[in-house]
Amino acid sequence: MNRFLKADGKVLRNNFGKGDVVTLRGTNVGGWQLMEGWMCPTDSPDQMTTIKTLTERFGADKAEELIKIYEQAWWQEQDFDNVVDLNFNVLRFPISFLNLLDQDGKLRKDTLETYDWFVKECEKRDIYVILDLHGAPGSQNGKDHSGDTSGSKLYTDENAMQQTISLWEQLAEHYKGNPTIAGYDLLNEPEGKDEEKTPWGPLQFPFYDRLYHAVRRIDPDHVIILEAIWEPTDMPDPEIYQWKNVMYQYHYYGWDGIDDPEAQKKFTDGKVLNNEKANFDVPVLVGEFTLFSKLESWDYALDAYAKQGWSWTTWTYKTVEYGNWGIFTSIKTDTPDVNIQTDSYETIKEKWSKVDTKTSFPKNTGLYNLLKEKAAIINNREVQNEINND
Repeated sequence: MNRFLKADGKVLRNNFGKGDVVTLRGTNVGGWQLMEGWMCPTDSPDQMTTIKTLTERFGADKAEELIKIYEQAWWQEQDFDNVVDLNFNVLRFPISFLNLLDQDGKLRKDTLETYDWFVKECEKRDIYVILDLHGAPGSQNGKDHSGDTSGSKLYTDENAMQQTISLWEQLAEHYKGNPTIAGYDLLNEPEGKDEEKTPWGPLQFPFYDRLYHAVRRIDPDHVIILEAIWEPTDMPDPEIYQWKNVMYQYHYYGWDGIDDPEAQKKFTDGKVLNNEKANFDVPVLVGEFTLFSKLESWDYALDAYAKQGWSWTTWTYKTVEYGNWGIFTSIKTDTPDVNIQTDSYETIKEKWSKVDTKTSFPKNTGLYNLLKEKAAIINNREVQNEINND
């Protein structure tokens, strides 16, 4: 239990917030429980469409069989060992209501067993897990990474809000007291629909507050992680809502000058400055980021994050033909897209059975080695601090 993390001002500490400072460094398990067509071997616009189309074509049981084949291949025991080799100590785990809630709104036993396996394997290797609700009922952003591109109605549909609250209440009941869980990431990129983005916050913050208190009634101890769209200065001072033991999360994608190290450095410097302006007394997690093609840009950003004491998780562990978006990368000839409309059951089965890392996703060597080196520096520093404290 001495691994249990809690926030202490701007840092995380183990031993329920009384021990050593812990900086989280790792990656996202993107594309596993929620496929995104741009980086996964599918041509579907979103996960909801995938499930609907495969069910209409093959029936519910066979549709589930196909998705399970994909999931069982995409993430395996070897992947945890790769994470250890990278000197990482955390995995941000994107999840979705689409395969987590049954028709009665209860947690599905089979999906929860998969989560428990994942958490247990992480526990064996001293890896923390951030549970990240990437796809909420009603969709919190209407994007493919929410699993539903039909639109965002979470903040105006009371039924969707109640389902989301219930989902977190059930997860909190299940994982309370578990020291492998670093925290609950309540909503990924909670933008809302277009008219709810400017100004961002009037609809989102009250719902955040409802979620926060729903979780706290059940689990008083785990860190609760709240995301901004996109800047620290977009977030409220946690004292306004009396949020305690929280961590703020930001996603950093500098789309201007993606091949220009100087532009990327300027982007990183701007994020540091914005965080200094906000000056919230909470730990920071850069929960998603890439510095695109130039390792010089990565090197600069990771050093900046380390200097600030920020935790980080790259987006993402593996991708199909997207360069430094993935620590492991495949090519279309090895992992071709599934055409959910026309591919036969057997063709889909064959394609998705080959998406394991060992078979089809070679190491992105330059990025891999740089991340491993930077994570080791943090690890060595914290180990030395522990020795000095003892």
